[in-house]
Amino acid sequence: MINFFRKIRKQLLTQNKVSKYLLYAIGEIVLVVIGILIALSINNWNEWRKDRIMEREVLGQLSESLTKNCEALEDTIGAAIELNNSRYIITSALAQKTPYSDSLENHFWVASLDFRHTTFSYSGYEIFKNEGFSVLTSSELRVAIVNLFESDLKRLEANESEVIRNIHIEEVAKFMIDNFNNRRIPNDYALVQSNQPFSENLKAISEREDWLNGQRSRLLEKCRRVLQFIKEELEEAD
Repeated sequence: MINFFRKIRKQLLTQNKVSKYLLYAIGEIVLVVIGILIALSINNWNEWRKDRIMEREVLGQLSESLTKNCEALEDTIGAAIELNNSRYIITSALAQKTPYSDSLENHFWVASLDFRHTTFSYSGYEIFKNEGFSVLTSSELRVAIVNLFESDLKRLEANESEVIRNIHIEEVAKFMIDNFNNRRIPNDYALVQSNQPFSENLKAISEREDWLNGQRSRLLEKCRRVLQFIKEELEEAD
């Protein structure tokens, strides 16, 4: 092809057809430019296609992490409700001077357990960060994901850790170690009934757990919304 164009140029020059040569030269330049533009377009399309493939992979990983996080929050909320139910039964029994029965044994055991700590998955988010935030085409989704993982999840983790170190839990644990056997049966139920700080600490723990469960429930709804957003983006990409 190159030799063909050379022959044409040589023929035009030897025939002293300068005007035709110039037109030919311009046409040749145009063809070269068009060829370059086509090559660039193909390259850009290939890069765009690679980016979209990577975007789907990142969205898939984020979807997996958020699904796990939703399940973790659901489990923690359910367990916290169960713990607080036992605490409520115990504090009510103590306040009403209800005689001890075997049915209280399980509730004392449950009430002795610490706060539940939610374990979140960050694997999808780490992949997202490593690939670069611009891998997602939706700026709205990018902001929602970053806020969720960098702010909301970590805020709950910090609040749960703070509660686990709460003085009320330490006091309840200490009192039960000193006044209950290994099965969490009170050595002296009358003493437990008369110990006002024990009941007050259990109530304080319940209130704190209710407050945390409010945070967990709101976070669960936010995780579900972002997860739905991701699913819609994946459906549009199909």
